[in-house]
Amino acid sequence: MNAYTNITFLTTGASSKISTAANSTGETVILKISSLAAQRVPHSPLRERALLRALGGRRNIVALLSAFTNEDDEVVLVLPFLPVSLSEFACRNAEVALKRSITRDITAAIAYLHERGVIHRDIKPQNILLKSASGPAYLTDFGTAWVAPSSDLCTAAEYGRASVKGEAPREKVTDVGTGVYRAPELLFGYTAYGAEVDLWSWGCVLAEVYGEGRRIFEVDDELSEFALVRAIFETLGTPDLESWPEARKFPAFSKFRFVGYPTKPLAQVLRTAPEEAVEVVASLLRYESSRRESAKGLLSMRLFSGFV
Repeated sequence: MNAYTNITFLTTGASSKISTAANSTGETVILKISSLAAQRVPHSPLRERALLRALGGRRNIVALLSAFTNEDDEVVLVLPFLPVSLSEFACRNAEVALKRSITRDITAAIAYLHERGVIHRDIKPQNILLKSASGPAYLTDFGTAWVAPSSDLCTAAEYGRASVKGEAPREKVTDVGTGVYRAPELLFGYTAYGAEVDLWSWGCVLAEVYGEGRRIFEVDDELSEFALVRAIFETLGTPDLESWPEARKFPAFSKFRFVGYPTKPLAQVLRTAPEEAVEVVASLLRYESSRRESAKGLLSMRLFSGFV
């Protein structure tokens, strides 16, 4: 830590502390400090370090500048200082062209992750950072990411040492994601979920960006899963087993009788969003996870056409 000066605490995450600092050349960087003693499923600073060493700096995934273990046995990740979060940007009255450019950056990052067998599991505006108010944008915070055993990343010796036990493909932790961005299959305790949870979260974020900062699912208590389920059903309509056959696999779905909210056209919900943005959001906010458009498929839709 002696190589860094002007260390200034910013915030505390679920399992880490975030600070800014100046490196040896005077450049401002981010220090993400995580305790190994506090490591628990699904949080793993060692796995995050391994993933960023393999993927960081590619396809709008935040770069890892360096990493080390300090004298307190904490993992320190040194990351670029990216001053604007998408949560701040989403509230701005930005031009649609700029929104398209920034959201395409992250769509490409998600597509790349999924091609490599990685599920991010915490896509939200706060984990998307911009180099400037005009972009580019980068996906950050891989502390709860999951990697498929079939991924080539799992053959790396470092990743093997970083693995957290207890998350087989069909036995994943469902306590992942944040608040209103969590996919409905997580809320019903489905442990065999796939990369589609990221697609749902990204649909929520896109609705917020193109809806001028308004979250598509609003709840008074973000820790209440029941409140979020109700908000989703009120907005998209209450599903049944015919429209959501995957729900037959959920241990909790059949135990409840739900209020029958009618389906609303998303264009009615996202009144100020351009038609091509509503089209993308509608392709992602689908109850049946297999029917959600892939991130790679999104890149060829009208919203992102014309970008290289």
